[in-house]
Amino acid sequence: MIENNNYIVPNTVKQWVEKFGVCDDILKEAQKRREELNRELSEIDKAFSNIVHKIELEDRIDMYGAWKERIDVQKNRRKRREIKDEMLVISSVVKMDFRNLDRNTIDKVVAGLAKRKFTYRMVEEDETENVV
Repeated sequence: MIENNNYIVPNTVKQWVEKFGVCDDILKEAQKRREELNRELSEIDKAFSNIVHKIELEDRIDMYGAWKERIDVQKNRRKRREIKDEMLVISSVVKMDFRNLDRNTIDKVVAGLAKRKFTYRMVEEDETENVV
């Protein structure tokens, strides 16, 4: 058996490890951002509920107040749309199957390169090859 105890990882392999590692970092960032967006969406929905209840329960309102409420609703809905659009893009990426693209998996593969062993294979000699 032959063992290689002085394996040096080639630069080309290191470059791929780094690229895949960056992909893993981006996916983790996207997952974190999706959680933040869910919280923001909840807050924006609560704010909208407050606006609607204020409109429902007010007895009287002047033109300026009505205009201000309309602006509040519009800002709220536009912000909600912005959050939902970002969530749609991030969710589509996060749902992709990149389970084996994390840094740990790739590092294990590279570490395995240094621990490879080769066992000689038995080769049957052809008797006609030895004839002169």
